[in-house]
Amino acid sequence: MISARVAITTCLFIYSGFAQTVQPTKRASDSVLIRGKECLDAARKALGEHAEVLKCGTLNDPNVLESVAVIRKSSPRHAGTFVSQLAIMRRQGSGWTRSISVSREIENQAGFVGIDYIDDSSLFWAYSVQFHDHRADGKKAFVISLAYMADERDNEELPVDISWNEATGRYQEFTMNEDPAGFKSELRNPPRR
Repeated sequence: MISARVAITTCLFIYSGFAQTVQPTKRASDSVLIRGKECLDAARKALGEHAEVLKCGTLNDPNVLESVAVIRKSSPRHAGTFVSQLAIMRRQGSGWTRSISVSREIENQAGFVGIDYIDDSSLFWAYSVQFHDHRADGKKAFVISLAYMADERDNEELPVDISWNEATGRYQEFTMNEDPAGFKSELRNPPRR
């Protein structure tokens, strides 16, 4: 009798341990699905019903959910990711704010990013987009590289690397190719040519 009780207790103990280890995996999966839906909702609110999410997660701060939303362009000539619009959305409290807006130009809350002037005569087809996990200075960071393309041919300009600047609390251009190297200030009212 005692051995039967021990066997039943052991089985219940093992079962309860198994149930506890399986259940958090389900919750984590549910959490990922909920975050994915939140990112897609934010993307579509920012860019419309055709928006797609390229990245969703805690890209810079473990406490801040971010969504990289795009309107994709397809190219039969080239492999890669091409977009006509892009927005990086950050969830602040219960709402979302737009940190970067990309269409013909790149802008954040402080101004235009990655330019010296606006060329109204230039053509715009899309940006070629790439993501990196290290900045040019070697520091581990979320980086988005945007190369301006006037048309679908091979004429990409040098990419603008954009990363989160903790000191300013916004996305900015980061480069090692200028003096001084590092984050670059935005232009609030760039000249037009």
